Amino acid sequence: MREKLLIVDEIWASMADAETELEVTEAEKLLLDERWARFERDPSRALSLEEFQSRMDARRA
Repeated sequence: MREKLLIVDEIWASMADAETELEVTEAEKLLLDERWARFERDPSRALSLEEFQSRMDARRA
C-alpha cells in the first residue's frame, strides 16, 4: 500500500509541476451553465457530500 501511495504522490507532483490548464469546451460550459441553473431553480435536489459518497460506494459494490 505504501508503494502505491508513493506512486500516486509522484504522479500528483508531476502534474502540479506541468502547470497546464485544462481547456473547457463550449459544450461543457453550456452543460455546466444548465446544471447550475437547474440547481438555482431547486437547490433541494442537490446531494450532500455524504449522499454523493453513499451513491458512489453503492455503484462500486
